[in-house]
Amino acid sequence: MTATNVAIISVIAGSSTLMLQRRIGSIVDRHRRLMMFLGRLGLVTFPLAYALSPNVYWLYVANVMAGFTNSVSNTAYMAYLFDNARDRNKAIGMYNAVYGAGTLLGSVMGGWVSAAIIPYLGMRKSLDLLFTADAAARASVAVLYLTLNDNQLKPTAAAVIKP
Repeated sequence: MTATNVAIISVIAGSSTLMLQRRIGSIVDRHRRLMMFLGRLGLVTFPLAYALSPNVYWLYVANVMAGFTNSVSNTAYMAYLFDNARDRNKAIGMYNAVYGAGTLLGSVMGGWVSAAIIPYLGMRKSLDLLFTADAAARASVAVLYLTLNDNQLKPTAAAVIKP
């Protein structure tokens, strides 16, 4: 891909987030645990798109999904912590630390594994395998969101703002 292709992907992801944020936020207010699950499950779109797309145009289409996943991330996870944590500051700090450590660890492990298998399988097959494994791992972890206990406060009719 060129730098222009990457920029177009970023614009598509950002635009779809702007268009969906408010609507997704109102759905999260009613069905938070399900939306947290679907938001994480939706993240399988990206590695699968890179593994299966025959050209960059399919990546553009796949990144429309970023509007959904980003909107859930921007609303549901912090709302969950605010409603369920005894110590909100500690919970938010722990969430950010674990999220950052997971991101770092996943990137480093992906680099190590790719360096180990590329000499045997070649670049394309290795990346396809790693993207597929990443999608499977993301789907597996997404299921765990369905097991969360949620003390979600339901919005009252007066508190709901219609778009």
